[in-house]
Amino acid sequence: MTIEQATIKGAALSVKATGGLDGSGKVKRATFNLEAGLLDLDRYLPPPADTAMARRARTKRHAGDPMAAIPDEPFDLSGLKGTEADIKISIGGVKARGFRLGRIGFAATLKGGVLNAALQELRLYGGNVSGKVKADGSGSALGIDAEFDVAKVDVGALARAAQGGEAKVAGIATASLSAKGQGRNPRALVQGLVASAKLSLGGIDVRAAPGTLTKLDLAVDLPGVDASPSVAANLVYNKEPVAISAKLDPLPKVLSGKKFKAELAVDSKRLKLNYTGTVQAQPVPGLAGKFGLDVPSVGGLLAWVGSPLPKDQPDPGPLKVSATLAADGPKASLEQATIDGKALKATMTASVDGSAAVKRFDANVEIIEADLNAYLPEQKDKKKTAKKKSAKGSKPAGWSEDPIDLSGLHTAEGQAKVKIGRVRYGDLDIEGGTATLTLAKGVLKAAVAKLQLAKGTIDFNATIDGSAASAAIDYQLNVAGVQARPILKTFAGTDRLSGATALQASGRTKGANVKQLVSALNGKGGFSFKDGAIHGINIAKTLRNAGSFGFGDSSAEKTDFAELSGSFTIADGVVDNRDFKMQAPLVRLAGAGKVPMPPRTVDYTVEAKIVASLKGQGGGSGFVGLPIPVKITGLWD
Repeated sequence: MTIEQATIKGAALSVKATGGLDGSGKVKRATFNLEAGLLDLDRYLPPPADTAMARRARTKRHAGDPMAAIPDEPFDLSGLKGTEADIKISIGGVKARGFRLGRIGFAATLKGGVLNAALQELRLYGGNVSGKVKADGSGSALGIDAEFDVAKVDVGALARAAQGGEAKVAGIATASLSAKGQGRNPRALVQGLVASAKLSLGGIDVRAAPGTLTKLDLAVDLPGVDASPSVAANLVYNKEPVAISAKLDPLPKVLSGKKFKAELAVDSKRLKLNYTGTVQAQPVPGLAGKFGLDVPSVGGLLAWVGSPLPKDQPDPGPLKVSATLAADGPKASLEQATIDGKALKATMTASVDGSAAVKRFDANVEIIEADLNAYLPEQKDKKKTAKKKSAKGSKPAGWSEDPIDLSGLHTAEGQAKVKIGRVRYGDLDIEGGTATLTLAKGVLKAAVAKLQLAKGTIDFNATIDGSAASAAIDYQLNVAGVQARPILKTFAGTDRLSGATALQASGRTKGANVKQLVSALNGKGGFSFKDGAIHGINIAKTLRNAGSFGFGDSSAEKTDFAELSGSFTIADGVVDNRDFKMQAPLVRLAGAGKVPMPPRTVDYTVEAKIVASLKGQGGGSGFVGLPIPVKITGLWD
């Protein structure tokens, strides 16, 4: 049979073909030549349908041995051995599913059971794809030898076609692929496959990505299905080179869902990272091996990734992290972790057991030394920030009535303990103490014991009981000898009050939201500041002058006192104080009133009395001995 000339013409189709088939002999002989212009297949193809069968095919997975999904029935090589062919195809271009291909040139010959196919050109978005495949079926097994090259393809144009619009990536891609294998059946062919691939991307521009990736060279080596594959990448990120390498167990083991070996390394000027061990994906993700991180300069690393430290903040210097991890089925542990930096030294152990419905955890952290000021940005003026937040026209705030989600308290049980050696934050030095969190049956307990800071100690205990629909909270706080000024300066941005602080407070409440918790709060407490001062104002001098009453700009002005103290009770969210007092050489203050927290209001009166003048403290005044009341009322906001 001979096709001397065949022509197909349509609105978007023009094809000419010639050829012939001779089946008279033992070996069939075929020739075929096809020439076509631009084929607009979109005019003839229906839109893609997301059928149930297609969805099942996409989601089908083979657990255990992935090779079991590949057929092991022998290849039928009779078609290759019993046919000779000569095929040539030339197409001007193809449009289909939003993609557009340029010229296509293809040729193939089949003789003696050996098929040689060559993709001479496939013009693709400014570049070209070419390659050749040899399928040797002359013996008892099928041998495959393939090579493909991709040259200068516009990745942005390809991405726009794939996404049907604007692309978030741009660049020029060059790649190569080679694969070789032999087998009597598909499974044996895949098992014997040796392959390698290389990809080079230049002029990369990834929109909305953190930083700038300008170059990527990727090499993948598959020396055989039963050998360890490796990946090597060299890239340029924010103008600096980065080398990444990875080596894994053979692919069947990696894809089986079982534990497999892995080696990973990242090498750059800014950081060095490595991991050697095993990886498990089931029943829970986990690592078992050694992890290391070496950062020569924390400041340099942050600047490199686009988050530089403020200009006036010193570089924290080098930082090293090392860890030994373990994983066994549902159990994972951090056997030992060490953090060692110029301003940070800490160790940690931890474990998680996910074998039961409620996970078990245990963690122990020891902070040997930490200067947090070296790693955190400089504290801003909290007073200025507060003024901005309380701008005119803002609506008064209220307590949230959104339900509190207590479900997290039922997902795990265990204990986390932190031992503190020496920590500096702001103007504070913490010299020791422990903090413990315990979670069991929906009840979270927090305890801080003998936290030594600002020349005193803090002890704190709190319980959040989430075993019922509403949260029940119970707390006790004891502060002894803590200097007030560095505490207030660090956390409140003010240094107006100094003195040795004593504070005792306890309370309990219950509610399903914040508003209910505030409204149901009941408790009591007392406080005192000994041998301190109110800085920025000399109350006695101000009252004698009777010109103004407020804090001055001079830090030299202050009101020394021997004691400033009081006690309070809380009933249904209303704080009641009746014995506030301040004893100072020249002035006495007394106060009483209430602070109803549910409506966020205050109703308080402070009474001041000037006592007899000391020499040099302002002379006589008609205010001596007279009570001067100051009434404070209104909303908090």
